[in-house]
Amino acid sequence: MLLEEKRMQTRRPIVTVIVPCYNLAAYISECVNGLCLQEASFPFEVIVCDDGSTDGSLEVLRRLSKRFTCLRVLSNERNLGLVGTMKRLVEETRGDFIAYMDGDDVALPGKIEALAGALIADSNVSISYHEVEVFDSATGEVKSLYCRDFYNAKFLGEYSEPKDLLHYGIFLQASSVMFRRHPRMHEVLEHPCKIICDYPFHLGNAYSLGGRIRRIDSVLGRYRLHSSSFGALTLKSIDRRMQVTIDLIEAAEYSATFGAKRLDIEKSKVHSYFAASLYFLKAHEPKLFLSFIELAEKASKDINYWFDERQHHLHSKRLVFSSLVDDLNNEAFGV
Repeated sequence: MLLEEKRMQTRRPIVTVIVPCYNLAAYISECVNGLCLQEASFPFEVIVCDDGSTDGSLEVLRRLSKRFTCLRVLSNERNLGLVGTMKRLVEETRGDFIAYMDGDDVALPGKIEALAGALIADSNVSISYHEVEVFDSATGEVKSLYCRDFYNAKFLGEYSEPKDLLHYGIFLQASSVMFRRHPRMHEVLEHPCKIICDYPFHLGNAYSLGGRIRRIDSVLGRYRLHSSSFGALTLKSIDRRMQVTIDLIEAAEYSATFGAKRLDIEKSKVHSYFAASLYFLKAHEPKLFLSFIELAEKASKDINYWFDERQHHLHSKRLVFSSLVDDLNNEAFGV
């Protein structure tokens, strides 16, 4: 290692990247390599916390720690779950800027420099995030670009505000985000959500910090789809998707702790119900579709606010759509 590189590693890091890990032995090496091999004009550290893995993840991490001086490996004596692990990781951070990374995702070259650069260049920006390639882990096929193909992308530009997270949902892919250190980071993690952890984390950080949220359009990361990924698990369970909707509403309510306005929280509920109705329509669940589109309509009337023309269309044609879904289901099952 060059002398200058050694000096960079002994100085206090400007950026800390935190990575929770649970049974990710197949993926954690690629994640850590992508982070630790980043080239940056400032010192940074990567902290990975293993949460009691049983598949050899910790052994992989210990081997990697011998290779990379910027890597710190923590190990929970017992399984704490994602939020408990996040609390420990946040407690260990030293950087002015904090980035989050799921242990099964991939960092591409230039990620850390670009995210930190956006924060350094503009003191009014409190959170930066980048475009992400969504890919199938089994085949390598690229399925989409997260920001470009987000279903509310038309409402979002290069810069957003905290309230946009309430109005339009999770437009930040979890592993693409960096934010400024602030004194309420631990409190942000005291949210009541059971499945969703990124949304309350983003909301709490955004409202605690104020300022703007900046999108970097370069693809600087890859989001891995596999059998145990969040999306795959949700697709397998209606109950899980129902809990996701509850969590989204709980997260919006919790954002009031950090300064979110009541009207914006109520608008978030409209969006969450509408999003659930879309999901269950596509999932061929007509009763749940009808239930959630009606909840969206009621929430809209309470505050005289409708999300957009899609909500109007779905509600006005709800019985037609429901009947079509029933017919498709009957045809599929030979009824």
